[in-house]
Amino acid sequence: DHRPICAKYRVDCPMNSLGCQWVGERGDLNQHLNDGSVEGQCQFAAVSCPYSCGHAFKRCEIKEHMTNDCPNRPFTCDHCDYEVTYIKVTREHWEVCEKYPLQCPNACGGDAIQRQHLEEHLHKECPLEVVQCEYSYASCDFQCQRQHMQAHVIERTEAHLLLVAKVVSQKSKEQEELQDKIRRQDTRIEE
Repeated sequence: DHRPICAKYRVDCPMNSLGCQWVGERGDLNQHLNDGSVEGQCQFAAVSCPYSCGHAFKRCEIKEHMTNDCPNRPFTCDHCDYEVTYIKVTREHWEVCEKYPLQCPNACGGDAIQRQHLEEHLHKECPLEVVQCEYSYASCDFQCQRQHMQAHVIERTEAHLLLVAKVVSQKSKEQEELQDKIRRQDTRIEE
């Protein structure tokens, strides 16, 4: 009996138990199955993911996996256009991406801030950042949130003026000492 090997012999798709309804000539079966390729007629044939994630799917499911689920699918960072695999972008790159949006660590309630601008936000803008008094150079060691600092400066104007006067007096004294030292040096040079 030559029917099992005859190319014209009519056969069902071996995937008919999974739902494929193809019936055709034995000679056309390989084309129908197109084993291993993402492209092919039989939507129930097993296909390995071409992104080497190690999973296999029915052909009718592989494109969904490749587009939305595969950790090794090509993926572009939404923030800086860096392109690599999905898993590398989401697990590694986003941890260092300069344009990745972050919330202020002080929870000041502002908009998300790109990582590259976070330090500037904390040092110059964040109302909840604890800052030194602008008169710290004059020995005012007061610290508070930026949003309350102006009230401190206004309340302590007189004390700050006294501290600044002390600094000015000290600097004046140091300047006089330096000028005196220069005069003594000049006198030695002349002798």
